[in-house]
Amino acid sequence: EYLVPAWQKKAKPLPVGNAVHPPVPSPDESADGSASLDRTVKLYIGGKQARPDSGYSYPVLDTKGKVITEAGLGNRKDIRNAVEAAHKAEGWANLTGHQRAQVLYFLAENLELRADEFTRRLVQSGASTANARLEFAASVARIMYYAAWADKYDGAVRAPAARMLALALTEPYEVLAISCPDEGPLLGFISLVLPAIAMGNRVVVTPSPNQPLSACD
Repeated sequence: EYLVPAWQKKAKPLPVGNAVHPPVPSPDESADGSASLDRTVKLYIGGKQARPDSGYSYPVLDTKGKVITEAGLGNRKDIRNAVEAAHKAEGWANLTGHQRAQVLYFLAENLELRADEFTRRLVQSGASTANARLEFAASVARIMYYAAWADKYDGAVRAPAARMLALALTEPYEVLAISCPDEGPLLGFISLVLPAIAMGNRVVVTPSPNQPLSACD
């Protein structure tokens, strides 16, 4: 319990009367006036969504202290599962740089199609509408940037001595642990994760503790 962040100790308790804990799918009005369902934010391990092993969650608040939803609170078993899944995902490291680049370009294209959704999410996280749009545009551009570099570090052929050639190959570190900051919940996540996976690494990532929803989306 002494490891609980200070902001979480000061967080306001969930209202008893109108709010629900944990959230129940109930109609809500989205920004465009259409009805939507409150989604349960899950962990993402081994290519699929997973509920936290402990069953615990914590409230995610907007800048006014209002509960947006709840995010899964992982424990050591969740981390162990994620690390095991990352070590098993050897296929990613075995792809060529060109193949990894194509996957990352595809990621950028699909993220760009959800511009309105992610902009609204960033506004919920405390950014102004203008800054949210800038952060989203920078996030897409950064994915494209690292996708372009994915096949540029493919090694070199050197001549260390007469009538001798040496082949130098770059290899990934394999599995990396990444902790994202609260600042720029989407851009910070992309700025740390994309260069790692572009080079063929597999990652275990904890998103922004205060605003994890952009990364979870």
